[in-house]
Amino acid sequence: MANFTLTWLVSSNIPPELLVLIACLMPGVEARYALVLGVSLGLSLPEALILSLAGLASLVTVLALVIRWLDRTLPGTPLLGRIYIRLRESSRRRAGPYIERWGYLGLALFVMIPLPATGVYTGALAALLLGLRGTRLVLSLLAGGAASIAVMLPLAGIIS
Repeated sequence: MANFTLTWLVSSNIPPELLVLIACLMPGVEARYALVLGVSLGLSLPEALILSLAGLASLVTVLALVIRWLDRTLPGTPLLGRIYIRLRESSRRRAGPYIERWGYLGLALFVMIPLPATGVYTGALAALLLGLRGTRLVLSLLAGGAASIAVMLPLAGIIS
């Protein structure tokens, strides 16, 4: 789904700067791949990096504000509730061992891993289920997301 949406967005006449910010907010893409997208669209590496970090900060802020509300609201809806509960359990299964062993540092490490089904969305949901909250949660998500962008920097540098 993310690939189809991203392909459609790239083929539109949206400026590359805005595309990078939109990609940062997309599950499955997030800031780490938005960096590579920005460079492949012709942005300089510093421009793409700054936009990716800004998108990461936006995503973490929104998730920190909205995720508890979603957790209270979605399970009560018929179709979305079932989908949400499956995503929630998958998130806990994937990120739980990291968080249970190392706490906030484990969350940052989990978010940093540049593989599918890891990242800020999964990390935030798992953290909610495992009781991590507050400023330290936001800082862990930001640190993990920034480290994930740093992991992708060599690939983005090759493209530029």
